Amino acid sequence: MEARYTGSLDWIVDDSSKYTVRSGFEVPHALGHQSRDSTIIFDQLWRVRVAPSAIVCAWRVLLNRIPTRVNLARRGINLDSYFCPLCNKQKETTEHLFITCEVATKVWDSCDRWIGITSVRHKAIDIHFQNFYLLCCNGKVNDVWKGMWVLVVWEIWKLRNKVVFNNGVVDDLEIFSLAQLSCWTWVKYGRKRVIFSLSDWNFCPLQCLRNLG
Repeated sequence: MEARYTGSLDWIVDDSSKYTVRSGFEVPHALGHQSRDSTIIFDQLWRVRVAPSAIVCAWRVLLNRIPTRVNLARRGINLDSYFCPLCNKQKETTEHLFITCEVATKVWDSCDRWIGITSVRHKAIDIHFQNFYLLCCNGKVNDVWKGMWVLVVWEIWKLRNKVVFNNGVVDDLEIFSLAQLSCWTWVKYGRKRVIFSLSDWNFCPLQCLRNLG
């Protein structure tokens, strides 16, 4: 006679003993990333309200678990080239692809010009994410602004894959414009009493963000 287990299993990572997607994402963080700074970073990430797939992408980027060519090489995978498919000038590390690549740099410059600030960007992914912050706005508004960071990272990754697998064309303006549109969409339809239009968002983003506060 075959024995069958009829009891229940407890998810020990979470105090509630119940599995959630968020607690599942936090397992690598719980096992090897216990610093106070990393806790703050992921708390900020979970407050962002954008597409779940974008959140997952940003989470993998912040943990350096995204399959860049250098990360694939570390796993023993042989490739024809380890150079960044967007610029073909440097090896494709996580920091390079999303921060220091000339294409990524242009996208972050577009964000600064759009919002009307000048910033000095750190090369470390986690510090770059933390520094993507508007001093003139409150925490609620900066949760939205962090969403723009997440969406830029997501669009960079999607274009990178399009270039690698579908002969896509490198276009930093496309990355910025798609992230800009996605951010407005999630703000417009994910929050109550948002009255500003896409045109307002494109031309007066700081005013629109302050109205959310």
